Amino acid sequence: MKKHSHILAFVALSMAIAATGFYIAGKYILPQIVGSTDLAAEIPQAVPGQSLLGRRAPNFALSDLAGDRTALSQYYGAPAIVTFWATWSADAADQVKILDDYARNDSEQARLVNVVAIDSQEDPSIVASFMERGGYGTKALLDPFGEASSRYDVKGLPTTYFISRDGAVKEIYAGILSERVLVEKVDNLLKQSTVQ
Repeated sequence: MKKHSHILAFVALSMAIAATGFYIAGKYILPQIVGSTDLAAEIPQAVPGQSLLGRRAPNFALSDLAGDRTALSQYYGAPAIVTFWATWSADAADQVKILDDYARNDSEQARLVNVVAIDSQEDPSIVASFMERGGYGTKALLDPFGEASSRYDVKGLPTTYFISRDGAVKEIYAGILSERVLVEKVDNLLKQSTVQ
């Protein structure tokens, strides 16, 4: 009987140690690995059919033209501009040029944000040809089945989401952004990101 009580005590102690380890990993270690913050935990989740403003931007994991996967969560810690576009839309194609010019700008503001252009439901070879012809260096991700577009409730192209460093959607802009308006909106995003 004494032998069984030692085994039970050992099992109970082992479980307590494991539970403590999981708690510490989940609370302190994992958030540092995936780039989330305590601030991010306070942001309400996106709800289908409701506006994304003030809510956590839906995460995505999409391939770029080289086949490498990129997730929105990789950008947590710095503000992001996420634009949905397609080559067949003249305005959306122009938006990619404006974003690319902005991202290549050597301003401090441009260095503080990540710029991502998500092509919606086009063949990768068409997107690659467009990006190559324009000499664009902006990160182009492929949404071949429109899943990310659907999660973001995109109604028209281009549509741009301004996302804070902790993953909250701060502003949504439907239509083409001039570089002047883009700079103003990023300036607002940066101010909001530093106030938190």
